[in-house]
Amino acid sequence: MSFPAEKLLAVHQANVTLAFNIANTFMSGTEQLLALNLRTARSALENSLETSRSVMSGKTPTDLLDLPSSLGHPVLETTLGYLRSIYDIQLQTAEELAALTGNPARCIQQEPFLGARQRCRERPCRF
Repeated sequence: MSFPAEKLLAVHQANVTLAFNIANTFMSGTEQLLALNLRTARSALENSLETSRSVMSGKTPTDLLDLPSSLGHPVLETTLGYLRSIYDIQLQTAEELAALTGNPARCIQQEPFLGARQRCRERPCRF
């Protein structure tokens, strides 16, 4: 059984193109994660500075006792937002890879995450 050189070349070019597209998809996801990490680090520094200022502005002991209740909520909301963003980037990358390869997104187990994601949206964290 012979395989014409043109068909072999076409298959090879298609495979190379697919490999580059997959690499670009991974790089795009990595860039999104890096940008998210930079934004989160910047936000954490700003929150730390704000916390330090509020601690220093306390003039009485009762002012300092009131701080912990007001400081925990933004940190928890930021953490949950960060985790949701990571999940969204991961899911988007898996969907793009599935579209490229023509396979369903088996590389990510969606079922366990979907229930948690729905619960987070229905019941946001409250203090």
